[in-house]
Amino acid sequence: MRDLMMELRPEGFAQGGPGQFSLTDRQRFASSLDSMLTQMLRGKRPV
Repeated sequence: MRDLMMELRPEGFAQGGPGQFSLTDRQRFASSLDSMLTQMLRGKRPV
């Protein structure tokens, strides 16, 4: 796969991916992860 990507980049077929997560995105992810882990530790099934 790596060789394929090395060949595609110079040809202009592979030009990066999605943008970075914003601060809000990171905070929302961290909050959701924290809620899920807390529920799991309390023996509840995460929603």
